[in-house]
Amino acid sequence: MVSLEDRRRLDEVDRTRCPMPGCDWSDEGRVRDHPLMRDRHYWDTHGAGARPQYARCAEPPYCGWEITVPSIAHLDELRAQVREHYATHPAHTAERS
Repeated sequence: MVSLEDRRRLDEVDRTRCPMPGCDWSDEGRVRDHPLMRDRHYWDTHGAGARPQYARCAEPPYCGWEITVPSIAHLDELRAQVREHYATHPAHTAERS
């Protein structure tokens, strides 16, 4: 039986290296600001976060506007573009007037 303390130690070791073959990412030796640092790296680099992210016009009248950014790392840019679209697009600003 593995003690709770041993399990915690194993989890910490587990989280210092990326499990993806060929990836040499490691946060060993650095102060981790979050216990799931490895999981964030894995998501951002190898998971769905590494895939292009997109948004499209979701408010009537649907104008067909779309934007795509390369990855989840560009999420702030994506959100800013969406806000700008709704603030400046004539079809949407006319409805609010």
